Amino acid sequence: MKSSLDDHINAYHDSFKYSIDNKLMLNWYPERVAKRMNRGSLLELGLGHGYTVNKFHEMVANYKIIEGSQEVISLFKKRYAFANLDIVKCLFEDFDTNEKFDNIIMGFILEHVDDPELIVNKYKKFLSKNGKLFISVPNSEALNRQIGLEAGLLDDLEYLSEADRMLGHKRYFNIKKLEELAKSSGMRVVSTEGIFLKPITTEQIRTLGFDDNILKAFLKVGTNYPELCVAILMELQHE
Repeated sequence: MKSSLDDHINAYHDSFKYSIDNKLMLNWYPERVAKRMNRGSLLELGLGHGYTVNKFHEMVANYKIIEGSQEVISLFKKRYAFANLDIVKCLFEDFDTNEKFDNIIMGFILEHVDDPELIVNKYKKFLSKNGKLFISVPNSEALNRQIGLEAGLLDDLEYLSEADRMLGHKRYFNIKKLEELAKSSGMRVVSTEGIFLKPITTEQIRTLGFDDNILKAFLKVGTNYPELCVAILMELQHE
């Protein structure tokens, strides 16, 4: 049976309008997470494009991934072949386990779900006493969105574009909203950093043909300016 999650599969191909953004951010933030991860087990929500798995499978022996879309799982298996993965086909809301994990990663997940607070509250129960929860989400107050609003290209900072809807996005966050979510879920914010300081549009980046050093600079500089970056990376632990 085809899941409604499968409707967004076209956004996972290189032909997607914002594939360059995806490649930059989804290869970058796992490197940042890896520097802070605990040793031990890992539970990750979503296979996505597979970029994170490419990094994390080398770091942990016990690695479980939850993915609700069979189309995404099939596409992943065509691209990668890793031996130590336990992929559970299941909606995030339906997953259950008696296991406790040393790390849980929600990379660009909470903008997709119906109830982000429900998801965080549910999964914090699967986090070990000193475990770490890593959340990354798109930022409504990103510099490029603020410029777009001022230029009349966006109706408001919360506006969901056609590309957002192709990806299955239901909302944007900002630092305040994410901090409030952490607090209401009984979690403590350990660190916050930015992912991708983007001063111009994706089309301009593509047209200007920036070399890798410039693109990497957008990522490196952005770590210190989460309030202005395309996305926010937050590390949480139990209170």
